[in-house]
Amino acid sequence: DNEKINEYIEVLDRQSIRLKKLIEDLVEASKASSGTLSVELEKCNLAVLVNQAVGEFSEKLEANNLQVVQSVESQDIYIMADGRRLWRVLDNLLNNIYKYALGGTRVYINLAKEQNRAIVTFRNISKYPVNKSELLNVFINLSIRS
Repeated sequence: DNEKINEYIEVLDRQSIRLKKLIEDLVEASKASSGTLSVELEKCNLAVLVNQAVGEFSEKLEANNLQVVQSVESQDIYIMADGRRLWRVLDNLLNNIYKYALGGTRVYINLAKEQNRAIVTFRNISKYPVNKSELLNVFINLSIRS
């Protein structure tokens, strides 16, 4: 019944979930670097994945006064990918935008087809100064499959 104890329990719960995720990420990164990461390719609609990821982050981005400007060339861009792994990539990119983008600016997310490729582009302005040599445009370039 003690409020302070309940607050500590909530903090411990949040931190244990965060630690579990960090450990899982570390194990996954280790598998990826050693070449033992299992990948289960399946036909995925990239437009749907991108829209869902942006939708999940919309409240957080709005809370940081970030306006998402999305350009999706087609709602049917199919690729062969491990949907779960690709979701993690999108989740990490949007989480970094949430953490490091300058509030009051726009976040540009583009999805286009180019020949037999799907190109997803994320652009934002950093809240911290960066050298030109450190600037990074994130492009995800994937093969389209019918």
